Amino acid sequence: MSPNWKGGNWGYKKVEAKTRDDYTCQICGLRDPEIMEVDHIKPKIKYPELALEINNLITLCPNCHRRKTNRELRQREYTIN
Repeated sequence: MSPNWKGGNWGYKKVEAKTRDDYTCQICGLRDPEIMEVDHIKPKIKYPELALEINNLITLCPNCHRRKTNRELRQREYTIN
């Protein structure tokens, strides 16, 4: 391994998270390697230092990902206004 290795980029981290989670949605349990997505547990807008931390990544199906994002957006709207 190169001494310049910093732990990988976003593409590498997504594969690492999906592999760790066995391509299974961590909310509903659906397993489908073709459609799984990776999301940040703590939003990267608030915690940019955690953007590439594997422990801050979660594998989700598109439906659960959308629901989680919508909940976070609604919460952000209520805290800003």
